[in-house]
Amino acid sequence: ATLEKLRRITFTLPNRNVVSLEQVARLEPAIGPSKIWRKNKQRMIQVSANRGRYAFGEAAQRVYDAIRELPFPEDYYWRFGENYWKLLQNQRELRFALALSLVLIFLVLASLFESVLQPFLIMVTTPLGAFGAFLALRLAGQALNVGALMGLILLGGIVVNNAIILVDEINRFRTFGFRVKRAVMQAAVSRLRPILMTSLTTILGLLPLALSRTEESSLWAPMALVAIGGLSLATLMTPIVVPALYLILHDMIRSILSLIPFRKQQNLPRTVS
Repeated sequence: ATLEKLRRITFTLPNRNVVSLEQVARLEPAIGPSKIWRKNKQRMIQVSANRGRYAFGEAAQRVYDAIRELPFPEDYYWRFGENYWKLLQNQRELRFALALSLVLIFLVLASLFESVLQPFLIMVTTPLGAFGAFLALRLAGQALNVGALMGLILLGGIVVNNAIILVDEINRFRTFGFRVKRAVMQAAVSRLRPILMTSLTTILGLLPLALSRTEESSLWAPMALVAIGGLSLATLMTPIVVPALYLILHDMIRSILSLIPFRKQQNLPRTVS
């Protein structure tokens, strides 16, 4: 309870003699740690802080930039806590999930359209959505955290819907006998309003999540922001990029087939204007 009682603590030596602590040690008041931490049988000091508005990954990067050049005494070193390594593991798993989701989307499209080229044409919208997502994060000053990666996975399944509607409509007009250029133009005009309607319902539905400023919004706000930014840019570019690429792809296929000497001209499908 007191320093004086601490001085009088006794120890029994191997030869049965009894000594007090003040006989073998000098006790002096000084500043020291209130608690001794150990990990893996090594003494450690844990330093923590509130990261405020910064994302976990960005805060860790700022800490690393500030401390990497700091000289330490001999046998001293530093490292991040377990939460940082769990964050890196979660990011690796989400990147794998993103790649797997794109592969699964392509397989589903290939089975539905019974083609390999048209799914590639539809998947062109995913880079457009990714560019819009990163642009939205840049403008909002957000980092690519776990919530943003979840938003990219969500975006991969949403952003292709407009291209699916458009390509399916082009194929439908071509079955009616329309020429390719006429079918592309007619489909782009007729499907513009459905594309805008479906995109706006998704964007407006995610807008409250993107504008949320609660404590839990650090996860779902970047996710909603990524989905809104990617879907907005993809909606604007899909009616322009997909028809243009459809025409280019069709011309390339016809040019390649025209080089085959044994292909007969009468086997080509008839078209009407």
